[in-house]
Amino acid sequence: MMKHLAWSIVSLLCLAGGFFYGSHRERSIATGDSFAARVIDVHDGDTLKVVWMLGTNMVRLVGIDAPEVHDNKKLNDQAKSLGIKPETLLQLGTGAQKTLENFAANKDVTLLFPNGAGSRDSFGRLLAYVSVGKTDCGLYMLSSGMAYGRDERHPYKDQYDALLAKARREKLGVWAWRGK
Repeated sequence: MMKHLAWSIVSLLCLAGGFFYGSHRERSIATGDSFAARVIDVHDGDTLKVVWMLGTNMVRLVGIDAPEVHDNKKLNDQAKSLGIKPETLLQLGTGAQKTLENFAANKDVTLLFPNGAGSRDSFGRLLAYVSVGKTDCGLYMLSSGMAYGRDERHPYKDQYDALLAKARREKLGVWAWRGK
């Protein structure tokens, strides 16, 4: 009961903050400011559902990709390019989702929008870096080997590439299953 009351109070505070800062939203995102949000669901290893700016938003982590959690064309394409059986990669996708869930679910996070105001992907998800405390979710997923870098330019690309190389060398997560 107290947990629900606390969550309700936090939600109301977030809503009030959204009203107060809403008029500055476009300018602030464009200048790279960060925003507080709360993770309410983890869709997969690279997508979160957050409460932010008066509502819920799907947020795609910039710079990483994680194995799919559903059997679809993208999963089969990922499996082929990684040299992993689709059924194995599907299980790794569930593992990536659980990894991100254990790290970020039901936590306060910081969103940083590197590509300007309201930049979205082809699925309508906001594109953002998401941090729990001082730890970037993308860096966390790459260091665990449960994600791989996307071939896109972004401010953290060098850091992401270094962690990806380390996870591959040490055969962590996805990289332990290549060729199997």
